[in-house]
Amino acid sequence: MASTYWTRPGFDFGGFSIEVSVEQEAQRQAVATESEGFLPGNGAVDLRVHWRSAPLDLSSTSFSGEFGKRQYGPWPDGIAIQHRAVAAIATAEEIQLGGTDDDPAALADDYGTVFGAAITYWLAHRGRFPIHAAAVGQGDDALLLLGRPGAGKSTAAWGAHRAGCEFLADDTAFIRRTEAGSLEVSGLHKRVALPGELFRTIPEGASQDMFTGEGGGSRDRWALLPEMLTPGWRRLVGVVTPTHGTTPEGELVETGRMDLMRLAVGVYYAADSQDQLSAWFPHAATIAGLPAWELRHTPEVSRRLEVAAHWIGVAFDRALAATTTSEG
Repeated sequence: MASTYWTRPGFDFGGFSIEVSVEQEAQRQAVATESEGFLPGNGAVDLRVHWRSAPLDLSSTSFSGEFGKRQYGPWPDGIAIQHRAVAAIATAEEIQLGGTDDDPAALADDYGTVFGAAITYWLAHRGRFPIHAAAVGQGDDALLLLGRPGAGKSTAAWGAHRAGCEFLADDTAFIRRTEAGSLEVSGLHKRVALPGELFRTIPEGASQDMFTGEGGGSRDRWALLPEMLTPGWRRLVGVVTPTHGTTPEGELVETGRMDLMRLAVGVYYAADSQDQLSAWFPHAATIAGLPAWELRHTPEVSRRLEVAAHWIGVAFDRALAATTTSEG
């Protein structure tokens, strides 16, 4: 094995301290880019990952999945994952990474795609599940905000934060189950991306970013400092699914259970791996059984944050009332 060139100090990922060491400068840039703003890990390192510059030997593995996208293959006591130049072997106990590229931007994407799938597998064996979601909190309780990219999750969370809620997660949240059987949510601390149209002046400490949606095209977003996110776990009491609406005052309508179940399954970071979905299904089903509403944003940009904050407050009140009734 080549000597270690650089080690990323332990960072927090779902409550665990993860350390990554690399052998090349391009790899260092990729790790630094993908873990920018992450909180430092607490205490001893839980997982050490060494990213070799040489490719992993995965010749004995038969990969499935669409060419050009992340692919999975069976591996003794685990799985193999590859995306272009980077591959990983993940088991319940360790993660191995291999492969490099001369293009730092491409390498960062490859590393993020592969490492994300590998760490998702490792976390599942410890009862932690990363999902694409935002979250806001009031005291010990939280609402989960689910929706496709561009649906308005960050807008709703930022509006609620301005009105006094804790901003727990922007686009990555972690779910875990308590001994009592309920779910808790926490966020991944990194830069918060918000639509530029929401701001009349540049927020302090912000940098301009361009976000490309699934359908192509770009829109301005402001990347805000990760320090605005509140750490810690909160009891999950309800779900809000933001979307774009047509009513000036916005709307809050109940979400269909089957629609919510499909959404809860799809936001899991390993939803493209059938083998990994089985561990997530019970948690997705619990989420689908929570009080849930669709938040239809007002089309009036100047009032969107204010209106979203109002309906998030209503959702919190209704969710807590429903939770009290069920516990009673």
